Amino acid sequence: LMTRPEAPEQKPLLVGRTTNSGQLAGAVLRRISQLGEAIIHVAGPERTMAALRATITAQRMLDAQDQRENEERLLVSPSWQSDGPGRAYLRLRCFMG
Repeated sequence: LMTRPEAPEQKPLLVGRTTNSGQLAGAVLRRISQLGEAIIHVAGPERTMAALRATITAQRMLDAQDQRENEERLLVSPSWQSDGPGRAYLRLRCFMG
């Protein structure tokens, strides 16, 4: 099992009802490029699917880049978080590995 230290604190990317998965994918890749990882917070089944679609799209965007020298993959580490009773959400850490 490989562990990775967390990157500096960042404002998470939030997934809403109208979040565009393609735009979220681009935001994930920008955050990873700038900060070493991207954090996504999501609650609810439809929003979770949108976040997962965004991570798949981000990997496809990476795969489409011809100039990539290595075959690093986009890794996603999920965890449950809670702000209080009845306020749980999924936290997705996205980084290259």
